[in-house]
Amino acid sequence: MKKLLAPVFYLCILALFTVKQTFAATVFEDNFNSTPDNTFPSKWIMYSPAPVPGCSATWKVINGEFGVYIPPQGGCADNAIPLDALWPTPLNDYIFEVDARFVSGTDHNIPYVIRPDLITPELSTIYELHFGSPGDFDLGGPIDQVLTSISQGYPNGNTYHLKIIVKPTQVKIFINDLLVKDVTLSSPLPLGRIGLRAGVGSDPSGETWFDNVKVTTEGDDTLGVPLIKQTDSLWANNIYDNAFAWTPGSKSIGTWGCALTSAVMVFRHNGITKTPTGEDLTPGTVNSWLQGSVDGYVRNGLLNWLALTRLSRLAKITNILSFDALEYKRINHRDDSILASSLGKNIPPILEEPGHFIVATGTDSANTTFFINDPYYDRTSLAGSYNKNYLTMGTYTPVNSDLSYIMLVVDPNINLKVTDQNGSPVGESFVQQPITDPLGINTNTKGPIKIYYYPKPTSGKHSVVLSTSGKSPYQLDEYLYDENGNVFKKTESGNLNGTKDTFIINFDKSDSTNTKTEKITFDYIKKEIIAAYKLKKIKNVGIYTALLGGLEIANKSHNKSFTKAALDTMLLIISKDKKNIDSAFASILTSDIQSLKNSL
Repeated sequence: MKKLLAPVFYLCILALFTVKQTFAATVFEDNFNSTPDNTFPSKWIMYSPAPVPGCSATWKVINGEFGVYIPPQGGCADNAIPLDALWPTPLNDYIFEVDARFVSGTDHNIPYVIRPDLITPELSTIYELHFGSPGDFDLGGPIDQVLTSISQGYPNGNTYHLKIIVKPTQVKIFINDLLVKDVTLSSPLPLGRIGLRAGVGSDPSGETWFDNVKVTTEGDDTLGVPLIKQTDSLWANNIYDNAFAWTPGSKSIGTWGCALTSAVMVFRHNGITKTPTGEDLTPGTVNSWLQGSVDGYVRNGLLNWLALTRLSRLAKITNILSFDALEYKRINHRDDSILASSLGKNIPPILEEPGHFIVATGTDSANTTFFINDPYYDRTSLAGSYNKNYLTMGTYTPVNSDLSYIMLVVDPNINLKVTDQNGSPVGESFVQQPITDPLGINTNTKGPIKIYYYPKPTSGKHSVVLSTSGKSPYQLDEYLYDENGNVFKKTESGNLNGTKDTFIINFDKSDSTNTKTEKITFDYIKKEIIAAYKLKKIKNVGIYTALLGGLEIANKSHNKSFTKAALDTMLLIISKDKKNIDSAFASILTSDIQSLKNSL
C-alpha cells in the first residue's frame, strides 16, 4: 500500500511547488564572495553628493566584506550605491537587509533611500540609519534631519544584522531580527535606491564593513524559477554544441549557453530535474544530450527548442510528472499581455534579447515591469539594461497532447511558402539572428537563418516552395516531428536562378518513420503517374501512356521552351479528361506539374 501512495504523495508535493504564489522578489543582492581582495565590487559605484577635499579613504573588498578604513584626517564621508543597470527603477517600497560590522569610529551609516542628483549633487536626498557613539542611532532625513532616535547600545566590535522595511510613509527597523523602531512619516519618501555609507564624526578615523546585502520587494508576483548561470564552473568550460564548426574563439557553454541555460531553468521549474538517463538536469547534461541528438542544435549553435519537447517526454522515465511533455510555442513579437497571462498560468516565458535569452519570472506589485532570471548577467528586472523590451518569447506548457511539428530551416535570402493538401498556406517563418558572445570577443561566423514553424500539422501531403529573386544556392533542412516528438530529418540542397524548387512532405503525425519528403522532379512525377495507374486513379491506358510520353519528351528536351510546352500539353490532357482521372489525383498532379514547370 505504501508503494501505491508514494507517487500520489510526490505529485501532491510537486503541485504545491508549481502553483503560482506571491514571493518576495529579489531586486538586488551582493555577498562580495566573487570579488577579489583589495578590489572594488562590480555591482557598485561610489557616489559623493558633497566630496570632502583631501578625503583619501578607499573602499574595497577584504575577505568577502565590502567596506572602508578612514585614516585620521578631517571630515570624510562617502556612499556606495548599486549601479544604474542593476537598480533600474527608483523605488520607495522594499525590504533592505545587510550585515554591518562596526570596527572603530563614531559614524557608521546605512542609507535606506538615496535619491541621487547627478546634475546638482548638493540637492541629493539621503535617508539613513546613523550609528554614533556610544552606539545609539538616529533615523535621519535630508540635511542631517533627525526623524527619530533611540538610545540603545550598538557598540563597535560587533556585527549587526539590519533589516529595514521601507514603505512610502513608513519605516520599520529591525536589528538582529528584533523590531526596534516603527516610524510613520508625515510625507512620502522619495523614489531612490539603497546605499552603504561610512564617515568620521567626532573621531578623526573610523572603520566599517558590510556583507550580505539583499533588497527584495514585498508582495510581488513571481514563480520561484530557479536561477542557473551558464557561467557556473560545473559546466561553463564544456564544449557547446559543435562550436568548432562556427566559431574560431571560445567554444564553451559559458560563452554561448544562454538559451540552453534558460531552457534548463524552465524545465526544472516544471519538475524535470533529471535527464532521461537519470543524471541531474543541468546545462552540461542537457548540452550532452542535444549533442547526441540528430536535431539538438541548428546550424550555427542555435538551440532547437523542439528537440527539448522530446527530452521532456522521455524524462517521464526518471521524473514524477503530472503531464506527458512540455509543448513549445513561439510568439514572434513582443506582447506584454501574453507575457503577463503566461506568468499568471505558472508558465515562465523565455524572452529573446538581441543575441541573448533570459527567463521572465514574475511582475512587480504595480505591474510596471517584469522580473527575470538572466543566465549570464546579474540582472533581475526587464527594466534597466533591457529597457523593458524584448524581441520574441517562447513558452513550454505542460500538456498531455500531440507534439507534432514541421520545422524547416533555410538560408535567410530564400523565400519559403508551405501549403497543405488543400492548397492553403500554413505556418509562419521568421529570420533568427545568431547568439552572440556577451563580452563581444568571440564571433559566430554563420550569420542568421530563416526558420519555419507549423505546429500540429495534419497527416498528408504538404508542398514546400523555395524561391528567390536572384541567383542563389540553398540548403533546406527538414525537421518533421510526430505526435510523440520523434523526428525525421532530411537535408536538401540546390540552386535557384529566378526559379522555384518544390518539395513534397508526405507527413505522418502518428509515426515519423513513415514520413517521406521528395523534391518534385521528372522522376517524381513519373512515379506518381505509375502509382496512380496501378491504383486505378488513371483508368484509361491511353491517357496513362500519353502522360508518360509527354513527360519523357519534356525531360529529354534541351530547349526550355519546348519542355514547358510539353508540360502544358500534359496539363491540357488532365483538364480535358475528367472521366478517366480521379479528381483528387488530377488536382495533385496538376499542382506538381506546374511546380516542376516553375522550377525550369
